[in-house]
Amino acid sequence: MGKIMNNRMICIVWCGACFALFGCASEQRRFAGFLRDYSILKPHPTIQGALVYWNPDIDPKKYNAVLVEPIEIHFMDRSEENRAKPEDVGAFRRFVNDELIAAISKHAAIVTQPGPNVLRYRLQVSNLQLTRLISEPYPVWSTRDYALGTANIETDAHDSVSGELVVAYVSPRGSVERFTTFMLTRAPDRWESAKTVVRNRIVTIGDLYSPRVVDRGVCDVANYGE
Repeated sequence: MGKIMNNRMICIVWCGACFALFGCASEQRRFAGFLRDYSILKPHPTIQGALVYWNPDIDPKKYNAVLVEPIEIHFMDRSEENRAKPEDVGAFRRFVNDELIAAISKHAAIVTQPGPNVLRYRLQVSNLQLTRLISEPYPVWSTRDYALGTANIETDAHDSVSGELVVAYVSPRGSVERFTTFMLTRAPDRWESAKTVVRNRIVTIGDLYSPRVVDRGVCDVANYGE
């Protein structure tokens, strides 16, 4: 009996560790409050770690144009937000906007006014962390370890006339990678690694508007809208 109880306890602890490491879609993920309701999101069928919602009552094939709203950027650490230069944040926002428009324009027209068959699209860079020095080395000529910047993406699209939600998407959580510099090696740029992460995520977002998804070839809308 004692052995069975021990095995059960091990199983419980292991399951708890798994949930702590990998997270539960509705409870463990850290969201930035961009979307109104995260409970409607379901695991994306083809993008590991991503969450998605398709409105089962709306046919996405009727939309042929997209109105892109101004990009929002939210830092994970308030002190880091205060240290960021406004001109750097502005340049990063323009970079994200250009990447997003380039990705969507491959599959739909970009417009500047709402109208019939137009999606109003919002995107937020959430939990942004810039590249940072993990610890000061001693002595000063020894190696330096940096944590490269990470960022998550939250997006949604509404009918530009009715305001009804059509699709919502949350990218996989960013993973922190480390970079070691040696003597005479230049430190990594604070913004460049975050740009790389966002660029990769936006390529995926553009695919949400590809004919493959619009034709529902890889996404059963009924399963993701309930």
